[in-house]
Amino acid sequence: MRPTILAFAALAVAQASGQVTGATSSPTNAPQVDLGHAIYQGAVRDGLDVYLGYVKYLYKTLIYPSARLLYLACNNVAATLPQAYPAPYQGTAGPGFTSSPINTTAVVADPYFNALIHGNEDCLFLNVYAPSGKEKLPVLIWIHGGGYGFGDGSQDLTAIIHENGNTFVGVSIQYRLGAFGFLSSQDVKNYGAPNAGLLDQNLALRWVQKNIKLFGGDPNKVTISGNSAGGGSVMLHNMAYGGTLGTSLFQNSISTRPYSPPQYNYNAQKPTNDYLAFAQLAGCYNPTIPATSSVITCLRNKDTLILQQANSVVSASGIVGKWAFVPVTDGVYVQQLPSQQLESGSLNGKKHLTIHNAEEGALFVQPGIVDADSFKSYVKLLFPSFSPVEIGAVLALFSPSSSGSGLLFPTAGDAGATALDQSAFATGYQQAAYNLYAEVTFICPSYWIADSFSRKKNSGYKYQYSVAPAMHTTDVAAYFGPIGGIPNVSPQFQKDFMKIWGTFITSSVAGIPGLPILPPFSLPWGAFMANLNQTGGVPGMTPIPPVGAPYPANVQPGLIGDFSLKNAYTWEGGRGWRCQFWKSVAAKTPAALLSLGVNRYNTTIKAPLRKDKMNRNTLDIVAAAGIAQFGGNLYEYSLVLPDRPGFEAGYLVLQVLEICIGIAKNHYFKFYGWRDGMEGDTSKYGPEVAVAEIANVHKIHR
Repeated sequence: MRPTILAFAALAVAQASGQVTGATSSPTNAPQVDLGHAIYQGAVRDGLDVYLGYVKYLYKTLIYPSARLLYLACNNVAATLPQAYPAPYQGTAGPGFTSSPINTTAVVADPYFNALIHGNEDCLFLNVYAPSGKEKLPVLIWIHGGGYGFGDGSQDLTAIIHENGNTFVGVSIQYRLGAFGFLSSQDVKNYGAPNAGLLDQNLALRWVQKNIKLFGGDPNKVTISGNSAGGGSVMLHNMAYGGTLGTSLFQNSISTRPYSPPQYNYNAQKPTNDYLAFAQLAGCYNPTIPATSSVITCLRNKDTLILQQANSVVSASGIVGKWAFVPVTDGVYVQQLPSQQLESGSLNGKKHLTIHNAEEGALFVQPGIVDADSFKSYVKLLFPSFSPVEIGAVLALFSPSSSGSGLLFPTAGDAGATALDQSAFATGYQQAAYNLYAEVTFICPSYWIADSFSRKKNSGYKYQYSVAPAMHTTDVAAYFGPIGGIPNVSPQFQKDFMKIWGTFITSSVAGIPGLPILPPFSLPWGAFMANLNQTGGVPGMTPIPPVGAPYPANVQPGLIGDFSLKNAYTWEGGRGWRCQFWKSVAAKTPAALLSLGVNRYNTTIKAPLRKDKMNRNTLDIVAAAGIAQFGGNLYEYSLVLPDRPGFEAGYLVLQVLEICIGIAKNHYFKFYGWRDGMEGDTSKYGPEVAVAEIANVHKIHR
């Protein structure tokens, strides 16, 4: 009989030391699993029915040939992170960042920043948590976050498995990070492989398909999941190979705040410049001599410490909130921009659940944004390729209604102050910057992937975690535990949150405890999400990850879960509309998602729908034409709108959009209804006439 929980292994630094931290079982009663190439042994941990061992998911060579470029420990931590944590956060490994070394023997000093980095070249390991004596259980795979530049696979999945009655197997994986996982250029394409970190993850998914049955798992019931960069990775695996994999690697997926940075072509100027800067710092490139294959050869032969130091310097050179080495469009694994592929709905997997937090941006924006000028400067910094007119459009939609000097408190979302200029961390222009970064980088991608799954499969579901202070990643401890380990989250809330995950993993059902099944998320008319919040409690302090600094919040006793269904389109003063706006300029945004505008508009004008055949997509296409044309003309409006208060300008935008949608709906029903037997003149209705009326609306409201 299999032991109650098997946990097979994890961090390369622990493997290298040959020690099992917290183990209490003896070798004689420890479980063993034979994978063919090796036999792995587990051990009881921390007095629980948990066993720990080590599974190396690539056992013949560290890097498989198609991706062999550089070696790196997956748990490398960039010495200086491109993030700016608000006071009073303090840290030792970058601005406001603290990280305790996993193994001090693997830690080395970084002479560039007088900080610590750690790692081991042999890093492709994973953990398996398998309930005892069971077979064909569903499987959860967890991909860690960290901006594709730091982090590791140490997340403990024990609590969420226990709380769901030991009904699924858990797997957490590691992958190469920073330059070691995401270095890109034409040279890298010619002599290695871009997106090596994603290929590592893909290899782990294939390992699960081949081996998980030995741990009691069912390879036909796999759910992949991830947080931040891990959530962005999940999105890219949904897109992998043009969405042609179907359910061969996983059935369902969960993305929490999917991190969506600018996605360049593998040989574009930005990734190429970062590649050359990295090579120069490593002593492998002279800018006066053209780069050749010898650069790659030199990098492969360099000491890991030298490469880590070069990686740290280049990673720290970006602006606040941006990382240097991130996924690219490689033409093979990642074939398109998310903006293109999510719009088409060509995705792997069946169902998708996505989550974001209420306060995603506060960790990633520099302080000191106090007035219109500093906010405009930040917008220009965030979007360096935008024209003055496009910058004006962003200012029109995101500028606050006041400079801000009031009390700090979280917004309700559907009443009162909105995230445009109010939060638990800032007001006015500083909050406007927080919200702008949050929406374009984490929140709107969450909206869009849910909408994309619902468009063809009617299977995308959306949640928001709103328990104050709901900063980036504060929800992870709520659904992974340990239960009772968070002062500002009640144990019952944690159990309910864990069961939301468990129900989706085991039954493919998205639900809310005490409420009906969550409806599929569809923009704009069916954009419903579950808002996960609490009421009650007493004033106190709670630590905020990843820095652990205390922050005021209501804490136990007396906290009560408050789960409700909300309209995500009108949420926070029209967040759904703002996410639609980003669709129209997707190729230039950090989110780089859903290119809605000009292409659909031109399709409607230049290739009108055939009138001899019913087409139930007409409403969507005509409405999109109106949205698209208005999105384009918004650039012109921005020349006028900056003189208006931000809220008034945004409200005007929303009003005009609703008028356009109303026109499209009217034309759709009358054109097809009258053509199919109802009385009326069809010459007065249809796509072309609708677009003309929409254009007239733009003129009137200008």
